[in-house]
Amino acid sequence: MCILFQHSCTLIGLKLLQLLLLFVVTCNESSSKPHPVDRRRGGNFTFECNFPNPIKISLTAESKEINDSRVFRNESLCIIIIKNLTLSDAGRYTLTVHLKTDQTVVDPQDYYYQLHIHDEITLNSGENLTLDIPPVKVNKIEHEQTERKHESNISTPLWREVEGVLNKQLTNENLTIPNITESNAGTYRFLDSKNNILITVTVKVNGSNIKDLGKTFLGVEGEQPSDNRTHNWIILPFGLIIIIIIFLIVAILIIKKRAVYRESGVI
Repeated sequence: MCILFQHSCTLIGLKLLQLLLLFVVTCNESSSKPHPVDRRRGGNFTFECNFPNPIKISLTAESKEINDSRVFRNESLCIIIIKNLTLSDAGRYTLTVHLKTDQTVVDPQDYYYQLHIHDEITLNSGENLTLDIPPVKVNKIEHEQTERKHESNISTPLWREVEGVLNKQLTNENLTIPNITESNAGTYRFLDSKNNILITVTVKVNGSNIKDLGKTFLGVEGEQPSDNRTHNWIILPFGLIIIIIIFLIVAILIIKKRAVYRESGVI
């Protein structure tokens, strides 16, 4: 009986140890999960911590320390600022803070950020749209647009790092869409291998050709404008002419009949 009790205690201890390890792993994963940040191209972003007077603060992206001329740091306030953000600034960042309290050096504290950059451009119908891939870890590009008929969003893969170009509207590896129309408007997303959105570019298209007018009037992609409007404008004058001719014939008949009545002395 004592042996059974010892065996049960051992199993319980092992279970508690497994739960403790699982808790530690979960805490580590949650602490390393980056904080999502959304900024517009050309704006600024401030990486900050809550520790006064750290020994040193550093900012790294993809394990490389950032020392750009657009980066400003203030160690007394424990902040690092990236000014005039570009699309290439998108990605994951680690802000590392080195501390010292009572002559004791504390382990560095890391803060993680996932920086998403968004932009908006407007082009004229017939111009070329080039989807330049910035030097960040882009794994795929998607195009999302709203289907007018069903009012739903449709996402189309355009490019993947391994397969390359996936859509016929792209002419080459430079990812250029020539002679854009309203169908090319929408949202273009650049994602990494973990499906984190790195960059979002909203494209608006001004002007339209005949095919675009068909989509605007009918709300159905790919259909041409109906010719009924042209037929109506052609049929309407002929109808008016026929009515006028009938009216003239009736008027002439009435006039002739009245003349006959006058000659016969009826009127």
